[in-house]
Amino acid sequence: MKHKNEIVAVKLNDPRLKPIPDELLDSLTKQELIVLLRGEQALRSLMETLLVSAEESVFKFEGQFFRIRRALYGSRSEKSKKEKPEGESGKKERDPSKPRSKTKRLPSERYPDAKIIEEHITAENDPDCKACTGKMVDSGMHEVTEYVTIIPKEAVIVRQYRHKYRCTSCHGDIKTAPAAPRLIPGSTYGDEIIIDATLSKYCDLSPMERYTNSLARQGSMKLPPQSLIAASIRLGQIYKPIYEKIEIEVIQSRVLLADETPHRMLEGE
Repeated sequence: MKHKNEIVAVKLNDPRLKPIPDELLDSLTKQELIVLLRGEQALRSLMETLLVSAEESVFKFEGQFFRIRRALYGSRSEKSKKEKPEGESGKKERDPSKPRSKTKRLPSERYPDAKIIEEHITAENDPDCKACTGKMVDSGMHEVTEYVTIIPKEAVIVRQYRHKYRCTSCHGDIKTAPAAPRLIPGSTYGDEIIIDATLSKYCDLSPMERYTNSLARQGSMKLPPQSLIAASIRLGQIYKPIYEKIEIEVIQSRVLLADETPHRMLEGE
């Protein structure tokens, strides 16, 4: 190796490329060590340059290779056609001993936590036997089919009766049963619709007016979107202490991975 990045042509099995024993390194002077280090750096730089050039060449030739193969064995080429499996219809027969694939499972098997509604389908009139023309009766056996459906969302009014209690001895006192706890006491809306509307607006990014229109389209009442927006803001104020504790935990972390992108609203701050 020479000084100032001048590299002598060597072969891969050249003994000069082998590691230098420690005893030989100890015998070198400071100036010789400097020259050796510079030569190693120059050799490493050259190898990196050659490696990048080789990778670019391989990438280039791979692209040409696959383009040629695609031209020779395209989707319409007879050479790319697979042989049809044996059978009258040309389709491979399923082995009964093998379990069904995931795409063939029943919906209740794919979604074990889903709610199931059972329906029993019976004939309107008892059918006649085609062998003896006699009347047939229910055998107790059945064939099961499953499909996924949806129950339309419906807004309903809950009417609560808070019972009053009186004293039958002196008739001097009347007490009313306490009201059930709610997120916003005295609000026109129950907890369920406030939470559902808030999730629709901030998780699904659906405007509140679109949410109320969807309810009305499904046969429910047409609710004013402004009042639901005010209820969602009240809900946010209730959960603000939780947000503040999460913020403290995030700030105390060594690495910040929180997304604080604001969600701007036309109403309020």
